[in-house]
Amino acid sequence: MKLSAAAVFVSSTLVLSGCATAEKIFLSSGPKPRVEECAEISKATPTRYVCNGKTYTSVQLTNFSSGTGL
Repeated sequence: MKLSAAAVFVSSTLVLSGCATAEKIFLSSGPKPRVEECAEISKATPTRYVCNGKTYTSVQLTNFSSGTGL
């Protein structure tokens, strides 16, 4: 029995996702703001982002995601 590549991909994705919701499979999760939801305004070191009208550095966003900047 031959399986198409798409069928193998879909079945392996379902098996590997376990009990995760569709949101957690395709989107990142964690505390906000997340870098995916921000606009990059400066490529200097550290990179600066605007999120919901506030400016954050890449270091601050990393601290938020790791829980040290809450």
